[in-house]
Amino acid sequence: MSDSMSKSDPMLNVVGAKGDITTDELLSRISTVTSKMQVPVQAFDASAIFGKNHLIAAFHHAQRAFEQNRNRTRTIEVETLLYAAGLRQISRALERVGVGKNTKNYAIAIFHSDEVKIQPILDELGLVRDDSVLDWTSDTELEAQKNPAVFGIGKDEIEAAGGAEKIPMLVLERVALLDVD
Repeated sequence: MSDSMSKSDPMLNVVGAKGDITTDELLSRISTVTSKMQVPVQAFDASAIFGKNHLIAAFHHAQRAFEQNRNRTRTIEVETLLYAAGLRQISRALERVGVGKNTKNYAIAIFHSDEVKIQPILDELGLVRDDSVLDWTSDTELEAQKNPAVFGIGKDEIEAAGGAEKIPMLVLERVALLDVD
């Protein structure tokens, strides 16, 4: 992935956040924000997201799927969810990368180009911005929380790729492989 991919996409902002909120309450607030602010939002469990590029790549694949009429869902945010998980079934994708009852660290995809809307959206969601939860190497505790095995990436593959620092690249390959299915 090029360095340009790590910058915000013109139609997507990816931020990390922390919060102590129930899944039902978060989903309710996302629905409210989407309606009130006319900005689609998708929340992910940050422990299943291997950096901003993971969601940016998923978004680009989802956009391409819509452009080529290959999309499996009606909305860009759900299509992005499928690509982020590397799966075709929504329920399985939610299990892999969606928020759960123990989620405290979030990756938030805001499908809008205006960065000014980020903080008001996080405020509405009851979350505090903390982009470090997205980092693969920000600290040992966060690194230990991210489990590449959920993407079917085992120790042998990690070693063959060149070590743990290559895990985000291997996850991006899983995102791209969904186009091949």
